[in-house]
Amino acid sequence: MTSHAIVTGAHGAIGRKVVAALREKNMKVSGIGNGPSHWAHPESIDQWVAAPVTARNLDRLVERLGPPALVMHLAGGSSVHASIENPALDFRRTVESTMEIAQWPGMRTHRPALIYASSAAVYGDNSSSHIVESAPIQPKSPYGFHKDLAEKIVAYWSAQYDFPSATVRLFSVYGEGLQKQLVYELSRKLLDGADRVEMFGTGEELRDWLWIGDAARLLAMAPDWARVGGMAVNGCTGHGTSVATISQLLCALAGSDCSFEFLQKERSGDPDNLVGSSALLGELGFKPIMRLEEGLKHTYESLAGEGPRQ
Repeated sequence: MTSHAIVTGAHGAIGRKVVAALREKNMKVSGIGNGPSHWAHPESIDQWVAAPVTARNLDRLVERLGPPALVMHLAGGSSVHASIENPALDFRRTVESTMEIAQWPGMRTHRPALIYASSAAVYGDNSSSHIVESAPIQPKSPYGFHKDLAEKIVAYWSAQYDFPSATVRLFSVYGEGLQKQLVYELSRKLLDGADRVEMFGTGEELRDWLWIGDAARLLAMAPDWARVGGMAVNGCTGHGTSVATISQLLCALAGSDCSFEFLQKERSGDPDNLVGSSALLGELGFKPIMRLEEGLKHTYESLAGEGPRQ
């Protein structure tokens, strides 16, 4: 019998990749979250509800495809800077939706595994050059703070209701379909013909860049190591690349002689360095397959193919 998976935030860029990865595992996939009500094409997803993530709406997804073996929770706040501008809204999107999701498996006769897509923002400014999962949690932004609260909610209800769970702390995800963060924003400016770009920081800030396809593949593997009470794993490559280097690589792809001025000012909520340790991922059998240079090329060419911004 084909297993059923529910994905919250399924219409987002990462969500659509995760849906595809789960369907490759021969799972029937239902989605819920923000997005157009007409999105439910059979070649994209088996069932789609454009609605808030609530227990009642999750029940609607079960009526046609039956009880799920897996719930993949991707919905929630997605921006450090949006969380600073409106922390109450970010709290509702991240913490309140997770409370609904985390209690729901315990109400089922057959309790599904719950996988939560968190963020490396929970680590904040960490002194470690390669952050391990047991490193101190010290978020710098409401976004990271709310992700930490959501992680705790998932782990608590997993233990209380005796269902397996896992959390994946995604680092700097980039790739086709994403419309935020440095790679997208800078690619767009280069495509618009910018010859000079001002950027926060010094350019030496290190990030761990994970291609969106690898992030989706990792999330689809996470049920294999989910356990009662939960466990957290880094979604990373284990390699740090500076903001200045990323800028230079994108300029080369664009054939641009654009100049960059780093303002030597920290952007609120941004840590200096955020590079993960991939040791645990290796033990669990996961290894990213996309090289950074190739991933940037795919991303830039995908955006170039979309044409100018409207």
